[in-house]
Formats: sequence, structure tokens, C-alpha cells
Amino acid sequence: SNYKNTCRNPKQLLGRSSPDDEELKKEKFFQICDNAIADDGTAGYRVSYLGEERVLSATVVTSMLLSKLKDTADAFTSSNSKDVVIAVPSYFQDTHRHAVLDAARIAGLNCLRVMNDSTATALAYGIYRSNEFSDDITKPTIVAFTSVGASHFGCSVVKFTKSHLTVLGEAIDTTVGGRYIDQLLMEHYSQEFTKKTGLDPLKNAKARFKLEEAVNKVKKILSANNEAVLGIECLMEDEDINAVVTRDKLEELCTPMIGKMQSVMDRALKEANVTADDLHSVEIIGGVSRVPFIQRTIVDTLHKDLSRTLNADECVARGCALQAAMLSPLFKVRDFAVTDFTQQGVEVAWKAAAAATSTGDDSEQQHERADDDTSDGSASIKRTEVFQPRSTLNMVKMLTFYRKDAFDLWAQYPNSKDASLGRFTVQVPHSDGAPKKIKVRAKLSLHGTFSIENATMIEEEEYQVVEKERRPKDKQQPAGADDDVNMPDASPSATTTTN
Repeated sequence: SNYKNTCRNPKQLLGRSSPDDEELKKEKFFQICDNAIADDGTAGYRVSYLGEERVLSATVVTSMLLSKLKDTADAFTSSNSKDVVIAVPSYFQDTHRHAVLDAARIAGLNCLRVMNDSTATALAYGIYRSNEFSDDITKPTIVAFTSVGASHFGCSVVKFTKSHLTVLGEAIDTTVGGRYIDQLLMEHYSQEFTKKTGLDPLKNAKARFKLEEAVNKVKKILSANNEAVLGIECLMEDEDINAVVTRDKLEELCTPMIGKMQSVMDRALKEANVTADDLHSVEIIGGVSRVPFIQRTIVDTLHKDLSRTLNADECVARGCALQAAMLSPLFKVRDFAVTDFTQQGVEVAWKAAAAATSTGDDSEQQHERADDDTSDGSASIKRTEVFQPRSTLNMVKMLTFYRKDAFDLWAQYPNSKDASLGRFTVQVPHSDGAPKKIKVRAKLSLHGTFSIENATMIEEEEYQVVEKERRPKDKQQPAGADDDVNMPDASPSATTTTN
């Protein structure tokens, strides 16, 4: 096998760079080849390629995957498709979404939208049922979608009307999922194997990979049966492992997950400001949705029988295909609006200067605060939350500053200590010493990414317009003659008077 050059789960590494990142720490258990920091400063894989040791970033590996998927799609459709919609978990932050966009560009694809997978699921559900929904926006149909995948458990609450869907609330736990069930089984039975042989299969990459494949098979068998056999010949040093695993034992090991799942669903309902009684139905999707204790936990928490009208494995891809068709000028799709939001707010900070202020030119109140002045007398740091949590995607805000010199802006999530979303310098041209009015355009894109699009300097000039005195109308004036017309845009130099 070529496990030393096998790059697994690039999605979990995308856009991550800090060794202290909790996701990177969790990922160490599931990776086969060594992880390292690539040349661009992000997490990647140390592999041997063409006889040389290289570190490939997760972005590059993802671009390779996208390129292969494109080749497969082109061969199937006999076409050359470049426009795509890519689904990501809703907890992906700005850096992770930019990494997805970069991977698409490297693969030669035009990403029309980076879409939350929960929103894609809702679109696949709602667009074909629009005739079942009410036209009255005060009587929407509210559906909860529970997604149980390999790496996270999520619950989203969505309301539907005849031509519109709106995501009301969502919560996710990244420590619940199919691979974490595998991890619990691996840790338990590796301990049993160690007690018997003195060998630890988790410290040997090849043995760990064998054990992971075996427990994954056991998990699937236990979804339909009460017991399964875990058997691996020559797991390590010619030692075998044989055990009978019961469904009760699996559920005992996974007991901590039940409380986490209940918490996720409770948070989603609270964020959506609804109760379980308000739900029309509960859809369950994901590859791990067939595990009995997961189904039972969802039913017990939301008090609704599970609906399985969606394809559990393909509904996200179908939602992305529908969104791509809606965004493409080549297809005509029924009118069905999609309203999604960002889970985190976005803050813009700058150094305060004399006679410099900032205001938001929109109807929403801007929440501005200033940090304590520095002891050396330098300018304090001011901040404003440009986009609050649950702000609608594809939104623009205007910020107004009064400055006479160039100044820096940096964007970050609230309570963050670094400019994680970017740093921007605004130049002020031909300053005459007086503060200039600068309008900065900030955008929360359809992808869920933040950017400062441009800055415009506003100069106001006053003109004196001399208006002619209107003469009395001459009764002997020929019929049809027009009165003199004042030209409001005439400059003073173009205005003449007659003695």
C-alpha cells in the first residue's frame, strides 16, 4: 500500500495554519501520512513525489481532487464544464472559504458560489415542493434538517414559502460523526489487543489503517444487526484480533455523543426562535444517518418521526447543481429565492486620528467602541461591527471616514486579536491639509467571505447660480412662443444679463 503518500481529509485542513488549531489536533488521529506546514503557511501533507520529498498544502490537494472530479464529469456529460457551486460546512470561516475558492481557481474552475451544505440540502428539498407551500409569508412551512456525516453533526431550521427559503438557525458539533464512532471502537479494541499482546496498533500506521477499516465495517453491520465480528488476521507481528461487538456495546461507547446531539438540536431551535411543536417535519441525511441510536436521539429530542424523502448521500450535490443552474444564464429555473446568513459577525478596526470619525451609511446602527488609549500617547484603536451575526449574505455596507492622510483598516471576527480577515490601506490623494470625506465599501459576499471592495473620496463644491428675472408675459407675443427656461445646471460664467 501507499499509505505514506495518501492525503486524507483535505477539507479538515483547508485554511488552517496554527499548530494550536483544535481541528488540526483532532485530525492527527485520522491522518496517515505526515502533516506539515506548506510554503504558503497553511497545513498540508509531507509526501514523496517524483522521487522528491514535498509538502503539498491542503489547498493544492483539494485542487487536484476538483480537477479529477471535473474530468469525470466531463467524460460522463461529453462536455467541458467550468462553472461550479461547491458546498462547505457552515462553520467554515473566511480563510477556509478563500482556500476553497483558491483551490477551484487552481483547478481551472469558475466557482459561482461557495454554499453552506445545509442550505444546499434545503434547496434540494424545497424547490420541488414549492406547490405544497403557502404563498402567505406569515404561514411558512418550517422544517428541521439533521445531518450526520463523517466529521460533524448538524441541525438547521429552515422556513419555506412558495418561492422562497430562509435559513432561520443552525448549530453544529464537530466532535460527533461517523469517524468519531470509528475512533471510539478503535481505541477500545486496541486497548484489548494491547492487554493481550503488549502491542499497540494505534502507534503503527499500517496496523491502525487495518483496524479502522475493520471497525468501519462493524459499525455498518451493527446498523442492521445486533452483533458483528471484528476479525483481523496478522494485525501486528502475526498477532490476530477477534472479538464479537454488540450494538449495546457500541451505544455504551457512544453515550457522550447523545448529549452533544441533543445540545446541537436545542441550540438550532433557540437560534431559529421556534419550538419542536412548530416543526412541520424532520429530515435526516448523511452517511451515518442509518445508525439506530442516532435516529432514536433525534426522535426523542424533536418529538417528530423522521422523514427520509431526500437521498441521504446525494442531496447536497443536487442542491449545488440546482444553485449552479439558477446562477447560470444558460438554464431557466423556476423563481425560488435562497436567503442564507453568516454565523459570525465581522469587525473593522482602525487607529483613531484627530478629527476622524466613522459612520455607517445604512439604516442599521453601527456598534462602535474604542480601546483604551495607549500609554505612549499614540492613537487608540477604534472598532465597529460592520456585519452582525446572522447578517444576510451578499450585503454591502458603506463606512465614512474623515482623513487627510492614508490610513489602515483591518478586519477580524469580534474578540479576535489578529487581522484574520485582512488588512487594507486606504490612500488619500492630493491632500491640502484638510480632512477629506472617504467612503469605504465593505462587502459580505455570496460565498460568505468579507472584503473591502473600494474607497471613494467625496469632494463637495458650491456654485452660485444667477437666475434671470422673469419678465411679464407679453400679451402680443405670437401664439406658441415659449417662455424663457432657466437652466439649473448652467455655470455662473455661462449666465449673462441684459441691461
